Amino acid sequence: MRSCFFIFEEKNINAVTVFLHSYCDESFEEIQWNILKNGDGLFYIRIYPAEELFIYIEDKSYFYKLSNMQYPLLYCQVDISGRHDGTPEIRRLLTQLFSKVRGYAMDDYTDYFWTHKEIYNNVLIEGHRFFDYLGWYEENTFKRKNNTPLT
Repeated sequence: MRSCFFIFEEKNINAVTVFLHSYCDESFEEIQWNILKNGDGLFYIRIYPAEELFIYIEDKSYFYKLSNMQYPLLYCQVDISGRHDGTPEIRRLLTQLFSKVRGYAMDDYTDYFWTHKEIYNNVLIEGHRFFDYLGWYEENTFKRKNNTPLT
């Protein structure tokens, strides 16, 4: 399972829940939404208070950015099934969601707060696009084979 995080800089999170209800295949008691692919779970989405996001951030400079955002924040954690690539679907979800609310995205591979524009334009951070799980896998496999320190 891989994860992405959508961080919302909004006063009213209602727009997010309305969007999730309309976009997702399943919802459970306003706390979890699922997206299916051919009847199989692809994304498992939950909303959390932003303070809980701190446990996932390794680069402490991002704590400062997160703590200085304008509004009380919430974030969505999107867990992506390992049975599916998920790359086109996560980009589509993000594009649709960020057309409704302001925010940032973070993937499992960096602590960088990606903007929708950066994701759309395939900007490279640490040599990779947003949610480039295959690229990170290949890079780390190469480093292991060549006894190079992993980043």
